[in-house]
Amino acid sequence: MKYEKLLYATVTTLGVLLAVLSIGTSLAAQEHKPKHSRYIFKDLGTFGGPHSSFNSGTSIINRSGTAVGFASTSTPDPACFDFPNCFVVHAGKYENDVFSDLGSLPGGADSLANAVNSSGAVAGVSGNGLIDPVTGLPAFVATVWKNGRVIDLGTFGGSFSLAGAINDRNQVVGFAENNIPDPFNFGGIAGLPSPTQWRATLWQNRKMQDLGTLGDGIESGATSVNERGQIVGGSFTNSVVNPSTGFPTLAPFLWEDGLMRNLGTLGGVFGVASVVNNRGQVTGTSNLPGDQTAHPFLWERGRLRDLGTLGGSFGAANWMNENGEVIGGSFTANDEAFDGFLWRNGVMTDVGSVAGDGCSNANGINSRGQVVGESFSCSEDSHHAFLWENGGPAIDLNIFVPPGSGLRLTEAQFIGDGGEIAGAALLANGDFHAFLLIPDDEGEAANSESAIPTTEADVAAVKQTPTQVTHGKLTPEKLAALRARVAHRLPGLTALRRD
Repeated sequence: MKYEKLLYATVTTLGVLLAVLSIGTSLAAQEHKPKHSRYIFKDLGTFGGPHSSFNSGTSIINRSGTAVGFASTSTPDPACFDFPNCFVVHAGKYENDVFSDLGSLPGGADSLANAVNSSGAVAGVSGNGLIDPVTGLPAFVATVWKNGRVIDLGTFGGSFSLAGAINDRNQVVGFAENNIPDPFNFGGIAGLPSPTQWRATLWQNRKMQDLGTLGDGIESGATSVNERGQIVGGSFTNSVVNPSTGFPTLAPFLWEDGLMRNLGTLGGVFGVASVVNNRGQVTGTSNLPGDQTAHPFLWERGRLRDLGTLGGSFGAANWMNENGEVIGGSFTANDEAFDGFLWRNGVMTDVGSVAGDGCSNANGINSRGQVVGESFSCSEDSHHAFLWENGGPAIDLNIFVPPGSGLRLTEAQFIGDGGEIAGAALLANGDFHAFLLIPDDEGEAANSESAIPTTEADVAAVKQTPTQVTHGKLTPEKLAALRARVAHRLPGLTALRRD
């Protein structure tokens, strides 16, 4: 496996132990007036190379509007993380209208930022200049950028670790390797090298804590931490390989006050908790009995709830807000389309897609119930970042891009509680840049060179009247691609694999 694939797997770090996709139902007719009709557009650019990007599946924007991601530099990279351009990639922070290079650990080259807390402390991963003696690959370790310092969080004796989440108490969670040989390749689930065991890890006050495992399992990983210090993730529960998945049983866990609790699955032998909010609600994705498909779940006060799908065979949760509202993606009836969904108070709503696309995936939701994601053609390779709120419909965020920018917004990955939207934009030459859309409720955009002045045409485009969600129809090729994407992130779903 190439080094760039190993580190890009940390972009979905949680991504592997998370789930992906979308769902659908009909929407009642009503006029839609969004919370924000003006945005200041920011192209974050790069650090001298061709690319910049945000992570997915983590908190990349804090309450102050600070955002974290990464970008390529102009320095050649022998490890070729930024494949195929082979430039060194560095973690970056957008703050006070500047996207700054956070650098890497001494001796290291590449680094990535995965999450940021309210004080601006950043958690991620960085190379440390060492080489793993077993794999021969450059080592990388969990890293925090805080008050101008780059801090190596360490491992349990192995060469690899990664930090995926950080709360306002500066508690950092993720994965770390020890030096005990790994017979089951837990790292194979996460797409990372795994010569030895991975353990769910809490870093706090310069100390590392192995959170343990469930039952007789030997490996685990943490994906999310709330302000109460509750931690969730996935853990093997035994050492018996299941023929349906090729791994021992993997179950979602909740760690609290020194104890790891098995949250159970929806009947299958593969499940992972991806997000825990401050109310202690947990969402994730689990296989169903037989391990031929999976559904999103919500765990609350000892109860595990199957959130279902939009009528198709598969669904997965991507994110949850503080109100317990879950978003993700699902196949629709007869697996004809793939749509983003919002689950709220027992009802799953299809968020639809940008006009003309027919398929979508919901990536993020904030406390106001605003949903962002990726809209795409069910039959062709066409992608648009979208915003959905107040009953819809999905709005193509490209209406807020200044003319002549050369950028097409292909995916919205996260939306902050202040309404800030982070995502990916594509240039005509194939390079991609990270973008931000910053709400402009005070009309400052009219005097900003980097903003879109509001026009009657813009407002008319935003005020739309939804009737019903119109689904596209997945071509066999698109369906196979979606299944391959799902299989990459959820290796337990053998029925969706196409080897």
